[in-house]
Amino acid sequence: MYVDRRAATLRVAAGVGLDLGGIAKGWLADAVVRRLQRYGAALADLGGDIALGGTPPAPDAWEIDVANPRDDARVLGRLRLRGGGVATSGVLGRRWVTANGIQHHIIDPRTGHPTITDLLTVTVAAPSATTAEVAAKAALLLGVKEGCRALAMSDHLAGVLMPVQGPPLVIGAFGDRTGVFWEPEP
Repeated sequence: MYVDRRAATLRVAAGVGLDLGGIAKGWLADAVVRRLQRYGAALADLGGDIALGGTPPAPDAWEIDVANPRDDARVLGRLRLRGGGVATSGVLGRRWVTANGIQHHIIDPRTGHPTITDLLTVTVAAPSATTAEVAAKAALLLGVKEGCRALAMSDHLAGVLMPVQGPPLVIGAFGDRTGVFWEPEP
């Protein structure tokens, strides 16, 4: 892949595709909120990539439920945040059966095949929906150990990772400094 910043172009090898689906959803959610904010508080949810802006409707925070990938009728808990973005990435959504077994839509760029991971879903809160989308995908591709490490290294990312086995893992920049809080489901 070749990036020419002066010409604002990107060139990929013949036969290589570029899918900006998730990143484009996050970017567009951010763009929608930027436009709507001039009229007041705004929330844009584009297929799970959520951008938030302006004064939240709740007393001090926007509230976003985090789905439980093991039970559609329940949530893992609730993110409370003052703004920014939230995105979830997972391997259970868009799936199909092939001769090689069940496949899904999250492609590992290292192999060109659906990723093999020990995570079902990753939800990330970040300063923007675009950043949240990229971080959620990256953590999912990295798996539990490296995904947790990557999120913990940032001063601006907070995540809820749901492993294939075990309870959810809550990691990253939660608290007053970032304005992101986690309330687990009882």
